[in-house]
Amino acid sequence: MRPQVSKKSTTTVDGTKIDKIFRDYFEGNFSVNRRYQRKLVWSEEQKIKLIDSIVHEIPIPLILLAKSDKFNGAFEIVDGLQRIDAIVSFIENRYPFEGRYFDLESWGYTKLLKDQGMLSQREPVMDQEMAVRITEYQIPISTYESSTSSAVDETFQRINSSGRKLGMQEVRQAGSLTKIAELVRKISAETRGDVSRTSIMPLSEMQENALTWKNDEDQRGLPVDEIYWIKENVLRRDDLRSSMDEQLILDILLDIILELKENSSSDIRNSAYEEDSTLNKRIEKELHKRSDLKNLEKDFASIFSLMSNIARYQDAKSNWTIHTGKKSNNSSSRYFEIAFLAFYKLLREENLAPEDYEYIHAQTKDYWASYKIESGGTWTAADKRKAVNKFIGAIQGGFEKITTSSAEIARQDLERLKVDFKRYAHENRFFELKTGLLHYGSDGVTTKIQERRAFFEKIIKTASAMANTEPSSSGVIYIGVSDRESTTEHVCKHADTEPLKLGQSSDDIFHDILGVDHELERLGMNIDELMETLSKWIIESDKVEDEAWKKRLASSLRTILVRNAEGESRLIIALYPESSNSLVVYDGRYYERIGSSNSEAKEEPMLEDNLWERYEQFNYRNL
Repeated sequence: MRPQVSKKSTTTVDGTKIDKIFRDYFEGNFSVNRRYQRKLVWSEEQKIKLIDSIVHEIPIPLILLAKSDKFNGAFEIVDGLQRIDAIVSFIENRYPFEGRYFDLESWGYTKLLKDQGMLSQREPVMDQEMAVRITEYQIPISTYESSTSSAVDETFQRINSSGRKLGMQEVRQAGSLTKIAELVRKISAETRGDVSRTSIMPLSEMQENALTWKNDEDQRGLPVDEIYWIKENVLRRDDLRSSMDEQLILDILLDIILELKENSSSDIRNSAYEEDSTLNKRIEKELHKRSDLKNLEKDFASIFSLMSNIARYQDAKSNWTIHTGKKSNNSSSRYFEIAFLAFYKLLREENLAPEDYEYIHAQTKDYWASYKIESGGTWTAADKRKAVNKFIGAIQGGFEKITTSSAEIARQDLERLKVDFKRYAHENRFFELKTGLLHYGSDGVTTKIQERRAFFEKIIKTASAMANTEPSSSGVIYIGVSDRESTTEHVCKHADTEPLKLGQSSDDIFHDILGVDHELERLGMNIDELMETLSKWIIESDKVEDEAWKKRLASSLRTILVRNAEGESRLIIALYPESSNSLVVYDGRYYERIGSSNSEAKEEPMLEDNLWERYEQFNYRNL
């Protein structure tokens, strides 16, 4: 049931010392709503300027928090995310001020954390008196408190739509609940590499996805120079601060959904986000008719990868913008958009596949050297169509017709594999890697598949835990992949096989692809027989009573053929568990994922109510 909205709320403004802010942060009392908050984008230089203001007792702007009892009383940061992060990361010794690090011994709380090994003191240490002055500094904090999440949502939407110091796309995106806004969020996060499975996350987790700049001492997070847009010279580094990458994604999506029939302009973008506008209703209608929104998300990753591969076909150090001869220092976004749309039309609308990479590479080499697209202002639909059709004419000779849907499914699975591995380290609640199905021990190697049924039951248990962790969530379990060098060496020693290595950049897969090919030989089975066996085990599992969920899990089984540039290949198995309309019971118990482990909720009398309350909260919050 949707929560009832109460009109009762209170707002208080208090001077809060930095020591209280840090304690709240470290104890997990600050959360971030990614529907509203932009990325952590401050450079170390900007953070140091804030610390300098604090040291010299210069007033800094008010921080606005929202609090709802429905969500465990945590504070959601409405305004002041960059400032709070700058303060707490300084106290954690992630960067220095005037060459010196915060003195953890100057305050009892940080000294305790240091003694417990939860914080480490870096050298040289700042003057203790200065450190105390920093923790005693008071920051004005306004707290909006309401008993309902809907009132908090409304606060986010109004405050973050004010546009203070935000780029135009950030203003549009802030708090928007439209389908197009959600699609832009998802694809943009996937492309940058800062995807998260939930819209609400602790500030400490968001720091893992902070943009890190070349001169920053703290390099934890996403190096700006490794993000797709920067690597391909499509956007400038500062464009990421103002979410120009999201605006480019929006423009491409609008051209796909509206079939290149609308101009590109600020007015069109604004109208696309206005819920009552004629254009938004048209967009929502077109999206509703599509049954392939997930595939549309995958298409972006697939086409981005294809364009990168074409650019580097003969020169590994090249990128898309250099390859296509766009020499201006101005943004290359419009040039990129034309090329993307051309590839999209050939791949998706014409159902073609790239066949002759050498030809496509030659045809796109220096393509833009003598072709200029006006930047800024309104870009007419007619000009866009003309440019896209011309680009298609140049490259279509390198494509061929796809005759089977299986080839398309395999391509999409492989692209999902790449995307999943990019975010594996940050979201391991929903990802599990298994080196294989067989056991390699001192007593020999298993050669009968029936002996591994109990092992596969553990995989089903993991799938049920993923399904219970969050509503409307999905996970993935890969079989035939190792994430530890020691494990790889052990398997290779006993199985007489070698791992498949893919790529050398952060965009590619670092994990060892062992595959299940060598296991099939030992089992005397082909892949179809193995997949049929695994599907049967899922359906027949007596530990899960939800027959519908088991059928969906069994139908999600896939094989993925992974091939490197040398033509070597490995076959891996993928399983995609999804949440159900009700909690999945495994062997009479409820499990959920805590980190990379399956955890049973111990308080059985309250278990179902507690989990379902969380389901209702998440479902409502993500409407």
